[in-house]
Amino acid sequence: MENTKADFYSGYEGEPEVVFALTGPSSGTINAWEGHVNAILTAIPPGPLGRWEGLLLPYHLLTGCWGDEQEMVVEDVPLFAAQLLAVNTSCFESETRRFHEALQALIQQAVSDGGELRISRF
Repeated sequence: MENTKADFYSGYEGEPEVVFALTGPSSGTINAWEGHVNAILTAIPPGPLGRWEGLLLPYHLLTGCWGDEQEMVVEDVPLFAAQLLAVNTSCFESETRRFHEALQALIQQAVSDGGELRISRF
């Protein structure tokens, strides 16, 4: 059982913040500046049929993932984990790459433990 906590928001106070929270056998949170999140989600390619899948569908159809809601549950965590693996991080700034690595670790923990992943925007 792990308890992960990472901060990629400090220094961006006053800007939108996104929190990824894992609950279940393991727990953890990652606080991130919305710019890091947007960079990663826009770098995930469409699925094999050329369509957005999973978390990317509401992300691209709404303004961000949330629309008018401030929290959502990631319904298909294994799919999100696979999508993150497909991201080419070479064009990211170093802090965004570190955030991507931390997010992958948190999501892999959710897949391993069967935990629930929630995303909130503040």
